[in-house]
Amino acid sequence: MAIEPNASGIDHILMGYAFVMLDLTELARRWFEKAKAIRPDMAYARWGLVMVSALQDDFDAASAEAEDFILLRPQSGEGYIMKAYVSLLSGDLEAARESAEKSLALAPPSPRDVLFDRAYVGHAMMLTGHADEGREVLEKAIAERMSWIEEGDDDPATRYGVACAAVAMGKKDEAYRWLEQAIDCGFVLARVAERDPLLAPLRDEQRFREMMAGLRAKVAKMRERVVESGWATPPAGILP
Repeated sequence: MAIEPNASGIDHILMGYAFVMLDLTELARRWFEKAKAIRPDMAYARWGLVMVSALQDDFDAASAEAEDFILLRPQSGEGYIMKAYVSLLSGDLEAARESAEKSLALAPPSPRDVLFDRAYVGHAMMLTGHADEGREVLEKAIAERMSWIEEGDDDPATRYGVACAAVAMGKKDEAYRWLEQAIDCGFVLARVAERDPLLAPLRDEQRFREMMAGLRAKVAKMRERVVESGWATPPAGILP
């Protein structure tokens, strides 16, 4: 798909998101990098690069992009949430706790503006001996998202966030219910869910594996339709 040469970078970010949904992380990375080159001050390009770098186990790159985000938005806690997420994935719990504490000292302008869920902050606190603080953050994250759903929010990410926080609080049955609702609303990011540190307690369970297998099959059909339509032709070696 061609993008106009004078595009602002937003189109490139949207293309990156599209390829994340198609589970083509290397192509997604290329589009986020293009957005970053066009607009070095664009924080959302860093969001995408944190995600794809983490999904590719390049935790140093993911952490560096989170640092860039912090430089672009120094008064926001979002970049530190990203760093906590990356540290949880890499197993560096102490670094995750430090980032979590910094994010809590820098409240985002609006909960809906948070690009990475604050549940990662609560999870990091709980894993490092700060159970009461962590539970408070998780409960707030759930309450916020529940209020959005009651207002008519149909974003699958909202329900996915509730599911993740529920797992962190030990509520597996509730988590599965919200995961199913997220999928019904269009959630397809199996790779993200399978690697999500908040969902780690579910990974070895048959019910979770079957849910993820269903998502992967759905995404495979999406990729087939995209290639057949000519909308995008991934280079050789890119397709799973």
